[in-house]
Amino acid sequence: MKMSDVDRDQIEALARAGDRDAQIYLGWAYGRHGIYGFDAQKAEYWLRAANGANELEPMRRLARFLYDENRSEAVRWAQALIERDDFYGHFLMGHMLYHGRCGLDVSKSGAIEHFESAAGKGHIISGIQALKARHKYPLLRSAPRRELLRLVRSLIWHRLYDQEDNLATYR
Repeated sequence: MKMSDVDRDQIEALARAGDRDAQIYLGWAYGRHGIYGFDAQKAEYWLRAANGANELEPMRRLARFLYDENRSEAVRWAQALIERDDFYGHFLMGHMLYHGRCGLDVSKSGAIEHFESAAGKGHIISGIQALKARHKYPLLRSAPRRELLRLVRSLIWHRLYDQEDNLATYR
């Protein structure tokens, strides 16, 4: 059953009963891009409720919500994700440093370092962000096509290699 097939009252009942998926869904649904209309208090409430077990997905969602709200607490959540070796913490920290958000000063070199760390974990968007920051291409369409293609190929190859390596571990 998909959450979108259930009405709001049922989802809220599930969330109050501790269903982590329902809590994450409500955090998104009340967030900036959700379907229930933006309500920052409700979005934050449900995203914090979902973080009880310290799982990666709720941590990512809360960190992103706090980033969107430009709150300094987003830095702490991104650092917690980085400590767990999660790509999204690096991706978000890269954005905060690149744009000087959430109380951080602009640091292009710091942003590049975090984007490259996330890209090294297979996050293609971070690789593109690193290229953009490193070569000062404000618009990716101004980057040399050859360089973009080389980046995308290397990231795809890296991801395939990691998946093959992980498969070998489980055989």
